[in-house]
Amino acid sequence: MPHIVPNRSSIVKRNPYPLKHVIHSPRHDVSHWWQTPCWKIPRKTMTVCAGLIGKDGLLLTADTEMTYGDGKYDAAKIRRLKFPAGEYVITGAGNTSFIGMASDMIAGKLRRNRARFIGSLERQKELFHSFVQGEILSIHERYIVPQSSQPNVPWFTLILGVQFDDYWNEPFLLHCGGDGGVYWANSDLVEGSGRDIARRFLTILCRDALPLDILRSVAIFCLYQAKQGAAGVGGATHSFIFPAPKMNTIWAETTLVREAEEALRLALVEARDRSVSLPDFKEKANDFVQKLIAIREDVEHVAESQGFVLEMIRKQKASSANAPEPPPAQSGGAAPGSGS
Repeated sequence: MPHIVPNRSSIVKRNPYPLKHVIHSPRHDVSHWWQTPCWKIPRKTMTVCAGLIGKDGLLLTADTEMTYGDGKYDAAKIRRLKFPAGEYVITGAGNTSFIGMASDMIAGKLRRNRARFIGSLERQKELFHSFVQGEILSIHERYIVPQSSQPNVPWFTLILGVQFDDYWNEPFLLHCGGDGGVYWANSDLVEGSGRDIARRFLTILCRDALPLDILRSVAIFCLYQAKQGAAGVGGATHSFIFPAPKMNTIWAETTLVREAEEALRLALVEARDRSVSLPDFKEKANDFVQKLIAIREDVEHVAESQGFVLEMIRKQKASSANAPEPPPAQSGGAAPGSGS
């Protein structure tokens, strides 16, 4: 011990401040102020979104959780916009500010070139693809490539559903990848945090193309599983269906997912659990079947109610059209049909 004290004393004399109190300042040997460590742009993956192809149209869906600093709030992440040849719906994952900037730049480019959208469907598709690709590559060249050497490079990816006016029954799906590539997609797209989880469930549940009404329930279930297993996503589920009917809906998926997860557990776990007696298992299965029947009856009841309302409106219109016209009102005691 005595031989340690002189060494320690000499260290203290040379450096009167203990090492634990030394303040290390960040290095400033960089060429630009925004390249210092305190100005690093955070990499945000705050969305899970999907573009799904159904039998009768497209479904675009995304979660609604937004993160701002340390707080979170719900907001729509799908935008529906018009352009000279039709309309499109856009959503995306990645850096929120870059997604918004890309959406605004695409809208401005299409608006400035509105006079060029003439001719066949193929020409309009080619123009739309060219304009979107030009803006995406411009953003990558101006903002992302110069920061490629930084630890946290901003990134984004977009999914667009496009519908041209003269071809209402042919919506198309456009993908703008994180590497700047743009292409027309012929299969389902899933992007963002938890996309591998959502895609796996989609692979199990969507072996073939489904009608949009069923596909919406499947998408809600798959996105919910992604929210449970991935960071930075949550909230409700925002979905948009087109070409018809045009519905922009935010869904609270708790009830639907609870029933689906109960069915999975019943099929995968409790069917193999020998500790559950056969009568108890049959009772659980019967209870779940009754729940499924109730769901099916509710769906059919809504469809029948809508059909009944439409039929009543049609009959009212038909009766009013066939009713005789009332005689014209008389004024000043003049006889009807009297000449002047």
